[in-house]
Amino acid sequence: MHRQLAEPWEVRSEGVALTREAARHCITVLRLQVGDELELFDGAGASATFRLCADGADGAEAGGGGMPDARRLLREGRLALRRVGDVRLAAPRTPPLILAPCVSKGARMDWTVDKAVELGVARIVPVASDNCVVAFRDGGA
Repeated sequence: MHRQLAEPWEVRSEGVALTREAARHCITVLRLQVGDELELFDGAGASATFRLCADGADGAEAGGGGMPDARRLLREGRLALRRVGDVRLAAPRTPPLILAPCVSKGARMDWTVDKAVELGVARIVPVASDNCVVAFRDGGA
């Protein structure tokens, strides 16, 4: 199941209307279909399972005889998430995870930080090494 970082109010809500960008990400990047589930988490220990559906529906459109086409709903701007079940609260990890990656070039460091946060890393400490490709100037990067 896919996991997505979300705002705390989104994790606790019954449903979330997706922005066009978030809906496009669900359909084209995650390749979700209407009826598929994903987990939203807030980074502070709360998470909940949501189902992709047509905005204003519980997962299926009335009268269609099946699930609506996700790409059509994306074009119409009518995709939403509906919570399935209760919000789960997890205790913080003890000891907290700390990641010390070597600094990488360009968007690769952004990707590292993004994935580390998704995995629950509490602290990220960038490290410069002798073999680091990124060159630092005096006083910082």
